[in-house]
This record gives sequence, structure tokens and C-alpha cells, in this order.
Amino acid sequence: MLKALAGTSCRSAPGTDGIGYKLIKRVLDLELERDLIKEVAENLVNGNIQKEWQHSKVFMIPKPGKDHSKSKDYRPINLINCIGKLGDKVVADKLPESGLLHRHQFGSVKGRSATEAALRVVTRAQRCMGAEGCKVIRCRMDSFTTLRYSL
Repeated sequence: MLKALAGTSCRSAPGTDGIGYKLIKRVLDLELERDLIKEVAENLVNGNIQKEWQHSKVFMIPKPGKDHSKSKDYRPINLINCIGKLGDKVVADKLPESGLLHRHQFGSVKGRSATEAALRVVTRAQRCMGAEGCKVIRCRMDSFTTLRYSL
């Protein structure tokens, strides 16, 4: 958990409980730190996610220079409890080592990127185009939210 905490910013906004990373880092040398680490670890091992850790609140921040008459003119900011986020970080760090992820899983895995995934698709398509009886799907990605394809 200390490794996960080291990768956080003290400037990150606290969640609905008002406890931010800055406060958590300030109690590191106190007995409270051991209690916090123990509680998070026990809950993760037992598969219990505290309801308080799951609370969040979304604030819509107006984008500068927009007329604010449409939802796209706002930036949603989701305030999630930092203790819950620490638990998420611990799991995210351990999950790739667990052997539970498929070897072709790219999303949310450190050291793997969308570029690498796209390169693998292109390489496989190039190999397939040389093989007899192989169909290739033509894809054009305009962004990560849009994928156009044709057979």
C-alpha cells in the first residue's frame, strides 16, 4: 500500500469523506498508519469493499469560453474517496502479477499501450493477407471513441 500511496499527488482532491492523500501521507509515521494499512489489506484479502470507499460525487465544472447550454460544455470531476482509490491501486498493481489477466489484455496494464495493441492487429492482418482464404477487417480509428470498419 505504501508503494501505491507513493504514486499519488497531494494536490488530488479528497472524496466525499474529506480525507485526501495529503492527510493520509501525514499520518504515515503514526500508529494510525498501521491501522489504516491493516484495515485496507484485510478488506482486500477478504474481498470486502467498504461502502464508504465506494462513495463518490460528480461535479460539473464549466469549460472556459463555452456557452454552457450543452452538457459537452462542462467537465465532470468525480471525487472518489482516496482510501478506496488506494485499495484500487493496490489491486491494479498486483493484478498483472496474479496470472488472472489474459495475455492480450492491454487496458489498465502497466507497460502495455493502445499503440502496442494496434501494432499487433496490423501485424496479424498483414500476415493474414498473405494466407489463402483469410478475411481481413479494414479498420479506421479516428479516435479511441470511434471505430469504423468494413469487410
